Amino acid sequence: AVDLPDLEAFQTSLLPQALAEQYSQAQAQRQRQLDQLQQQQTDGRKRLQEQEASLAIAPEEKADLVADHTAAQDHQKALLQQLGQIQQQLQQQQQRQTDRQQLLQTIEQHQQEVSHWAALSQFIGNKDGKRFRAFAQSLTLEKLVYYANRYLRTFLDERYHLKKGAITPRSNPNDWLELDIVDTFQLNNTRPVHTLSGGESFLVSLALALALSDLASGRVHIESLFVDEGFGTLDQQTLRLAMRALKSLQAQGKTVGIISHVEQLKQSISPQVQVTKRGGGYSKLVLKEI
Repeated sequence: AVDLPDLEAFQTSLLPQALAEQYSQAQAQRQRQLDQLQQQQTDGRKRLQEQEASLAIAPEEKADLVADHTAAQDHQKALLQQLGQIQQQLQQQQQRQTDRQQLLQTIEQHQQEVSHWAALSQFIGNKDGKRFRAFAQSLTLEKLVYYANRYLRTFLDERYHLKKGAITPRSNPNDWLELDIVDTFQLNNTRPVHTLSGGESFLVSLALALALSDLASGRVHIESLFVDEGFGTLDQQTLRLAMRALKSLQAQGKTVGIISHVEQLKQSISPQVQVTKRGGGYSKLVLKEI
């Protein structure tokens, strides 16, 4: 193989297509001429033999035939030499084409590898490490959203589910950590979580809190949950949804404790630990069954 350093050198060394075709045509023409000369030689030798056999050939004619035969041999040698040169050039052309194809395949493999590392660099390659931190946090957030959506399906009859920002090479890392809400009752309309009502926001927050406990627990099973206030901002319908969600957790074996001043909760939760103020900075605790 010819040692050429790169693709550009290959392209430069290749014969132009027109010149390559011209060499091929010249090769064919030389071959035809060679065949004609060989036929002429055969015919000449035959006539010479016939004339010598009949002893009727004149010395001058014999000399002319010998001279023609010698000239034909010289011409044949010249044509064979030209034909060999053309064949050598065509073989070199074919070898360069093969080497060029191999080089193109190598370049394509290197380009794929470069593309892979370039895409990875888009995520974690900047020097301050911000994109890498956001990338790692987004992976954790994705798992958190998965757990939270399992609770939301129970809390809100599968109407809402959370969706985190997509990770793309050119997007802002801050967008990877954004949360949106998908409303299945409105043709899967996606909107920011702050557009939820107060009650819906409470339930989404509760789902995220439960998901966070699942995520943080690892192999440890967390069996208790305390909810401190937040119920006073809920309307009656959302309050019923929240209570239904908490009771579903209780049915799963979790102990749910609620700290609240909402009267409706006092009437529906049992047992209760009631705190009554007393003088001198003291309070009285009473365990009460309803």
